[in-house]
Amino acid sequence: MAQHGRYSNAHSRLFGGGAAECSADYADGTGKRLPMQDHNTRIIVFGTDGEQARAVATEIAKNAFHNVSYFGGTVEELMQGIAIAKPSL
Repeated sequence: MAQHGRYSNAHSRLFGGGAAECSADYADGTGKRLPMQDHNTRIIVFGTDGEQARAVATEIAKNAFHNVSYFGGTVEELMQGIAIAKPSL
């Protein structure tokens, strides 16, 4: 399911099956979740932990996507970081 992100033209994609699902999405050629028309699209991967995020990011990079990075922490660490970085009003 695609959702628009915070920035214009930003989207989020869910790969519940991890790296294997990511490979299948690329292999079937439909690009339901990966931006098949632009392999230079910036892709940031978050997972339940750093190991999962790295595995998915590595799989995406194997498929000719040039601008892939991942967050190496846990979901809890990510949420804490977001809370800290969020300016109070």
